[in-house]
Amino acid sequence: MKSVSVGARKAPGGIVDVSHGSTGAALTVTLAAAGGALSGTVQSADGPVSEVMVGLFPEEPDGLDRLRTAVSGVGGKYRLESVPLGRYKVFAFDRADLERWQRGEGLDWYETGIETVTVADPAAVQEVRLLTPSS
Repeated sequence: MKSVSVGARKAPGGIVDVSHGSTGAALTVTLAAAGGALSGTVQSADGPVSEVMVGLFPEEPDGLDRLRTAVSGVGGKYRLESVPLGRYKVFAFDRADLERWQRGEGLDWYETGIETVTVADPAAVQEVRLLTPSS
């Protein structure tokens, strides 16, 4: 799903509340026929790092509400499948910080490690090398 809107108004995070009716506005759901993939390696100053979270979210004002995650495996490798075409922010982070984002505390302390990527071709795999926050 690429987006949801009620009338001319976009629904943040694809969430629509129609508990009080829709006031006659049209509901529009835009779907993507194909998605791409994102993969890479999480690195520290000492080399590849496993068991680190990788976060991916659309580069939009409400993008963080649609955070997707993966965990780096052996050799620091990670992969995210079925990524809708578009621009994203991707970064490595400590699992303990996931709760901080859920409380709305933001990404300020990771700003230097956030990469911007474009997933433009469903047949291609976008490769991104990420650094851990301590790197």
